[in-house]
Amino acid sequence: MNKVWKVLLPLVLVMALLTASLPAFAAESSPTTKAIGIVKVASTTYNGKKQAPTVKVYDTEGKKISSNYYTVKVTGTPKNAGKYKVTVTAKAPYTGKKTATFVIKKAKNPFKIKVGKTTFKRNRTKNQTTLIKVTGAKGAKLGKWLSSNSNVYVRGGKLIVKKGFYGKATISIATYATKNYKATRKYIHITVKK
Repeated sequence: MNKVWKVLLPLVLVMALLTASLPAFAAESSPTTKAIGIVKVASTTYNGKKQAPTVKVYDTEGKKISSNYYTVKVTGTPKNAGKYKVTVTAKAPYTGKKTATFVIKKAKNPFKIKVGKTTFKRNRTKNQTTLIKVTGAKGAKLGKWLSSNSNVYVRGGKLIVKKGFYGKATISIATYATKNYKATRKYIHITVKK
């Protein structure tokens, strides 16, 4: 019996040591699992093209997560001004799913005011005129021409300087807001030399 025990005892000890070491080995090899905490999506401005959102994702401890560990899905086609739903889904070892909003803001209307000339010399006997028009308004409706001085005004596609006037005036016009462009006002400065 003693001989059998002497043979079995070393085997029992070895088995006990192996069993005790298994949990520690398993814990060391398992990746740390963390959840998505915060999703930040930068807004952009309408440019006439489809746009991809710039997304930053952080875990619950506030540490930035590499884009290798999540996917980004946008609902709809982010081209026109508006709000779009963004869904971020984690990849292992991270967990969780978060939604955020991607905003495309309206742009300023890129229209231009084209005028024959902006500098005149005073004429005492008759009004002076030059052609003026708006181009590139992207389909937006135009407001009324405004002037800082009643001696200089726009009528029928012409800028008119009244006879005898000299000095400075500012002429402006605005476009109404559209789906992708906000209301925008632009100015030109007129000088009439003495």
